[in-house]
Amino acid sequence: MKEFYRIFYLEHGLVFKGTLSNGTVVPVKKSTRDVSQVARYNFVMKSELLSRLKHKHLVRLVDT
Repeated sequence: MKEFYRIFYLEHGLVFKGTLSNGTVVPVKKSTRDVSQVARYNFVMKSELLSRLKHKHLVRLVDT
């Protein structure tokens, strides 16, 4: 990640506007508090599902 700027707060974290070294602008979500194992598992499962979807109105996951 070359640079990033905070965009807004979520209930459980922050969203940043990031720029990759190749110039691609990406949203970055970061949790700001400890989460349970169940919440972590749910996040991983949703991330894996979203990484397989391709649609013009969805952002592409760069790294899961």
